[in-house]
Amino acid sequence: MALCALLTLGQFLPDTDLADPEAPRYAGERCSWYDVRRLSWLSVRSLSGGGGGERDTRRWPRLGSLHRRPSSLPKPSVCDGYGARRVRTRCSECPGDTSFPREWSVLLCAPSDLTPLPPPMGAASPRLNVLLVGSDHNNHGLFAQVERVLNQLLLAENLGLLPHVFLGRKVHALPYSCAVGENQYFDHRRGANVWEYFFEPVSEYRTGNASLRGRPVRLLLANHDDARRNNILTSRDAVTSYFEFQRYDAELHAIRTRVRQLGARLVERWVRVRPEIRQQAAARLAQWRAASTRLLGVHLRGTDKVTHPKVPLKRFYKYVDLYLAAHPGARVLLATDDHAYHAAFAARYRGRFFSQSDGYETLNVVRDPAIPGGEKGTSALVDALLLAHTDFLLKSTSSLAEFALWYNPDLIVEHLDLQISPKAAESAAFRALVPTWAGGPREPPPHQPAKAEAMLARLAGGRTHEPTHPPAVAGVPARAAGVGVGRGAVARSPVVVSIAGGTCRDHPNADRRGRLRSLTLHECESYAHEGGEELSFIGANPEPTEFSGCVVWSGTHVEFNSAEDHGVQCDLTTKRGRCLCIDEQAN
Repeated sequence: MALCALLTLGQFLPDTDLADPEAPRYAGERCSWYDVRRLSWLSVRSLSGGGGGERDTRRWPRLGSLHRRPSSLPKPSVCDGYGARRVRTRCSECPGDTSFPREWSVLLCAPSDLTPLPPPMGAASPRLNVLLVGSDHNNHGLFAQVERVLNQLLLAENLGLLPHVFLGRKVHALPYSCAVGENQYFDHRRGANVWEYFFEPVSEYRTGNASLRGRPVRLLLANHDDARRNNILTSRDAVTSYFEFQRYDAELHAIRTRVRQLGARLVERWVRVRPEIRQQAAARLAQWRAASTRLLGVHLRGTDKVTHPKVPLKRFYKYVDLYLAAHPGARVLLATDDHAYHAAFAARYRGRFFSQSDGYETLNVVRDPAIPGGEKGTSALVDALLLAHTDFLLKSTSSLAEFALWYNPDLIVEHLDLQISPKAAESAAFRALVPTWAGGPREPPPHQPAKAEAMLARLAGGRTHEPTHPPAVAGVPARAAGVGVGRGAVARSPVVVSIAGGTCRDHPNADRRGRLRSLTLHECESYAHEGGEELSFIGANPEPTEFSGCVVWSGTHVEFNSAEDHGVQCDLTTKRGRCLCIDEQAN
């Protein structure tokens, strides 16, 4: 029998009213249970008779659509994870295994219902699928949540979904767990969405909207584990802050580099820091850059470091001393959440370092209820931005420090991860990363003060948020009331035809029927939505060895193969499927 989230000793834990977990905490808040009804997640191979059955999990994610739980149904049992009355708590109805149910429940709090009834126009317009990006763990720090947001944003890219980030007061439990909990950064004075305390929205959708661009909205949800699996399947990698540290070789280095480059791409595309926070960081940085053109970033993670061991300060001192000796006039930019670390560093490098905060005197800054969530989140984000604008970074395992690398991809090379064990640091692969000023073989790039100034100006001025949304969310003209559209049309025309063999452009019927071409992702998704309840769009996946484009499996499941078209023929004559093409000349 699975245990639900046992207490971690030595941490600050908020009291939780287990008798009434739905009780609002502030005026205007509405806490409700929502059922997540699983959409089809069978693999194409199992749907086409290739074996595997319903428990075939080779295709991720297992998406669910969000529905308000009827008040007539009993409330699910709930414990509050780490925060359950400061005692070890076993949930009374934990499933006990990792099987994935067809329906599960989540408790979420927002100013209004997350799934309101659609407006009258909804019946005449194809649905717009919106991925509700959230947090699923009540002990995550701010940048652990950012990491998970990035993975869900990548999932939205892969499936052609419009994302909406909502980090509310309650994190949503995994479907095989009954633990829910409080987001440690929630502060009702700042609003209902923790993400928007620190970052701009990632899309034009807003919490609780029933429609967007004249289309009714369907909210979808996938837990982070499934998002990671889908990303690894479709994109080779998923974003993470935790890597192997007991050994280091060329293959592990390549993985780290790829994952960090992926994080950098996603941050560049989706993440925009709020202007007042950017300007706070820019003001500090301008003062420090005026005092020294060379800044060594040092991140010392202290109070909430529990997964990987803390790195001894003397390991940092070694490289700080070498950097200062090699670069006269350089300064150190220190970021730490631990007051003791800050005091020790100040005693050794007084007058030669800068810091925007002297840390906290607490056992765990993330879970200390005495520190307002918005305040500690802003301080952490300013630290991350400052580190991102240094010339070289010394770090250990930390999502905050990884964010600095994602924000400034130059640091993917210009850093040393001192979490690597001393034995692993002796490997040839790690030694190759050590710069010459630290006794290593790697020659750093020439110092570029002008580039640092340009980055500072960009930080102060900000970046305009212009995310390029997936093609599947482009506007689709609403149908006029009373005008029916059959399964053979995409937005009424052109006409969709089925083939069981060959390709669209060289199909034997092409000359007689007109020019045939493959459907786009948007057209494929729209085709599924136009087909009513009997058709379900199960997503997009790259399969280079299969027909590129839109396929219907078993008469009900519509999938888009996003692999580049290399002329692979449709070969479904003996399978339960059909490939779709568009007849451009038919009306």
